[in-house]
Amino acid sequence: MAQQHITDLAPEIRAWGQKQFGASDAAITPQSGGANNQVYLWENATGRAIVKLYGPPTQGMPDRFIAEAEFLEYANTVAEDFVPHLLNSDSDLRVVAMEYIEGGNFDGNARPTLADIQRASEFLRLLNSDHSTARQLITNHAADGFLRLTEHAQNTEQRIDSLASDHLPRAFQKSSNALISNVKQSWVGVNRKLTGALSEGTIVDELDEKYCCLSPSDFGFHNSISSAKGTKFHDFEFAGWDDPTKAVVDFFLQPRIRISSGHIPLMQEAIASTIPIDILQRRTTILSSILQVKWITIVLAVLRPERLETMLKVNVRQSAEDLISERLRRGNELLTEGAIVGLS
Repeated sequence: MAQQHITDLAPEIRAWGQKQFGASDAAITPQSGGANNQVYLWENATGRAIVKLYGPPTQGMPDRFIAEAEFLEYANTVAEDFVPHLLNSDSDLRVVAMEYIEGGNFDGNARPTLADIQRASEFLRLLNSDHSTARQLITNHAADGFLRLTEHAQNTEQRIDSLASDHLPRAFQKSSNALISNVKQSWVGVNRKLTGALSEGTIVDELDEKYCCLSPSDFGFHNSISSAKGTKFHDFEFAGWDDPTKAVVDFFLQPRIRISSGHIPLMQEAIASTIPIDILQRRTTILSSILQVKWITIVLAVLRPERLETMLKVNVRQSAEDLISERLRRGNELLTEGAIVGLS
C-alpha cells in the first residue's frame, strides 16, 4: 500500500502519535482493516507500531475500542507472549497503539500445524487462568455473547430474515434467491433440533453466568501472525465474557482458515476449568448447528444492502460483481459442508 506522511492524519491523532513515539517526520502505511476501524503502520527512527482508529460505538453492541484496549491490557499480564504489547490508548480519540509484530499470515499455502493449534489452546487456557484479575479489567461481554441457546437462535433467524437480493445486479438475483431459500430450509431442521432437545430436557437453555469464560472472540488463525517467537494473536474488538461453548465452536467454524474438528477435545480441555465438561460437550453439539447457519449469513453479508455498500468501500480493489460472486460461492460451500463434522 502507498505510504502516507503523518500530516495526512487528523491533527489531533498526529499530535497524539508524536507525543507517544516522538519525531515529526514519521510516516504511516494504511493496513488492511475491517469496516469499523482504520489500521496504520506507524514508522519513524525509533521503530514501528500498529495504530488503530475506531469508529463511534454501535448502538446495542459492545464498544470495540473498549473491548480491544481492555483485552490487551489483561492479556499482557497473563499471556504476554501470545499477543502484541499494548503501548498506549486514548479513550477520547478512540485510538490504540500496539507493538508491531514481524511475521507472516496463515493462508492456503501456510497452514497451521499441530504446534500452532496447541499454542492457540494454551492461549485460551491462560486467558482463563486468573478470573479474579480478569473481572477487574474486563467489563465487556463478547459480541453476540448470549447465554441462552434460544438467543443465539433468535439472532440467527434475524440474520436470515435480513437476507435479500433486490439490491443486487439482475444476473445474481436468481441464484441468490435459491441460496436464501436453501439457508431457510436448513434452518428449519436446526431449529427443530434445538426445540426438541429443550423439550426433552437433554440440554438447558441458559448457561449460568458463573461458567462464562474470557474469549478473544473472532478467534482463529485468520487473526494471527506466525512470528519467530511463535504464533501470536490479534484483533480483539469483539472480545469479552462469553459462553465457553461459543469460544470453542467459533474457533472451528470461522470459514477463512478451517481447523479439523479432530482438535475439538484439545480446545475443550483448554476451557474446561470454567465449565463442567459434560455441559460443554452437550452445548457444543447443538450450538455448532446454530452457529454454522449464522456463519453462512455472515459470509452472505452482500445480501444485505447496507453491508454490501460498506464492504465495497473497504474492498476498494474488488469490484461489486467479484465480491458478490465470491461470497455466494463461499456461502454455497458452507451450506454444503453442514455443521462441524462429528457434532451435527
